[in-house]
Amino acid sequence: MPKLREAMRTKKFADDVFSHLALTLIGVLAPLILTPLYIRDFGENDYSRISIIFSLCAFVLVSDYGVHQAASAQLAKTFRAYNYFSINIWKQYSKIVIKTFIAIFIALFLYFIYLKESNPNFWYGLESAGIIYIVFAGSTAMNLFQHAFLIRFQLKDNFGGGLRYLAFLRFIEIVLQGIVLYFKIELIIFAIVTMVLKLVSTLIFWVLANHCSNNQKLVSLNEPSDKKISLLRDSVGKATFNFTNLLSLHGTMLIASLWITPSLLFSILIARMIASPFRLLADSLIHGGLPRLTVYFQRPNTVNLYKAFGLNRFKLILGSCSSLFFLIVLTLLMGPLLWNYFSYGSEEYPKMLILAFIFSTLLDSISAVIAMLGIARSQSDRIQYFFLASALISLGLQFMLRNLLGAYAVPLSLAIGDLIFILIILIRAVKKGVTN
Repeated sequence: MPKLREAMRTKKFADDVFSHLALTLIGVLAPLILTPLYIRDFGENDYSRISIIFSLCAFVLVSDYGVHQAASAQLAKTFRAYNYFSINIWKQYSKIVIKTFIAIFIALFLYFIYLKESNPNFWYGLESAGIIYIVFAGSTAMNLFQHAFLIRFQLKDNFGGGLRYLAFLRFIEIVLQGIVLYFKIELIIFAIVTMVLKLVSTLIFWVLANHCSNNQKLVSLNEPSDKKISLLRDSVGKATFNFTNLLSLHGTMLIASLWITPSLLFSILIARMIASPFRLLADSLIHGGLPRLTVYFQRPNTVNLYKAFGLNRFKLILGSCSSLFFLIVLTLLMGPLLWNYFSYGSEEYPKMLILAFIFSTLLDSISAVIAMLGIARSQSDRIQYFFLASALISLGLQFMLRNLLGAYAVPLSLAIGDLIFILIILIRAVKKGVTN
């Protein structure tokens, strides 16, 4: 019987991770379809500026990433133990997300104004940048609703199914965006169309989530006040992790926009895109596996991940190394082809820059997975603060090294920050092993 439970747990975990991988692959497909159309319609300079706006808008998601994980874990735990939906937890989750979104949106808008004033040459020629930013930020905010609806699938232990629905809806969004771009419309109109498409897909996902819940009547209850859980307190470590994760992905581009030219940023964006499969694979494990791992590791006497899921340590290591080797070879082989595809053959292939991004992205992925496991196993939030500190160090290093290294300051500063984090974790692990 225990072996059967382990097999079912492993199957569910794999389904969640591979379902998020499908969603992630849609994210890989998006630039393959849209980037050449962006460049054709708006030019390399405007594409670089749009990418900075996208990176800035991504921080809207900080509004619920930490509290979403805490709320979904508590709601799922309560539902599976007592078969009711906690209204108290849901109301607390909603209030925190709304207040945090308002605060973050205002902070991001002020930072956007600062970006324009600190490097006006970068934004020259894009007069409607402020309006475009607001519209794209609104489109990104629709993801907050999708995260909330995804909780319904988690309650029914169908997280993977919810992720697959999202993957399909986002694929449709990308195809429709590609069709719109094909007809060469204005950038501000494209931004509005993108928001409308996101709104429609969110409404469809809401219908699907309700259908999932209605298959079995969902009983909602208010718990006594003495049982009230503080989501804000439980979310600190998770919020720190997700904020740091976004800093690693998008913060480097925002810092680069303070000193770089659009043409040089274009090369960095394409090089990072080619090296992105490593980070996308790590994100599938993080966002696909973390919800189930978090719920599982709330149980006592759980020590090892491979034991918890009935995994063989040797097979786990072999599979990870094989996948890593395959990704490196595939990236090196496909790099020149992808570079010519995105740049229309107008730029010389920057082999060393690609290698630098592969190295930094690999280290960044390892760091993110280490930090994620710290959350899943309910370890001290200190590891998340180390993770955040390493990201802030890398951002500061980039700005310091920009005149010395140029474009290489972006990947190498990120690599140095991740090496510092990994070294700290290794030292802590050795000390803990000696103590035990």
